[in-house]
Amino acid sequence: MHIKFFYQTHLTEGQWSYINKEFLENDCRHRKYPLRSIFEAILYLLVSGCQWRMLPKDFPKWQSVYKFFRKWREDGHIEHFIQKTIMRIRRKRGQNECPTVGALDAQSVKWGNRQSDNGFDANKK
Repeated sequence: MHIKFFYQTHLTEGQWSYINKEFLENDCRHRKYPLRSIFEAILYLLVSGCQWRMLPKDFPKWQSVYKFFRKWREDGHIEHFIQKTIMRIRRKRGQNECPTVGALDAQSVKWGNRQSDNGFDANKK
């Protein structure tokens, strides 16, 4: 009997139906691995920071997950997904969909005491 573990990155039915409808155009083709498990594996990798080859065995093979990740990244699906998600969150908060102001913070770093460059060296004879 195969036991399926549930991770924090597993999607609810509502989340998956939104993602499938908005970003994958209700892609229902028959595949070796369902798109939902591939998407959840990508989320697991991004959240945990593990290596591709260390993907748990209850997810699809890492080669298949990497193939879809690379395809979606090159097609612009991932960037589109992030932008749409940010716009949806901002709309839900009652903010403008696109931010109008940006803020940058910078810190100056002192180079330190430069006396060691031309100081006294006691070991020179």
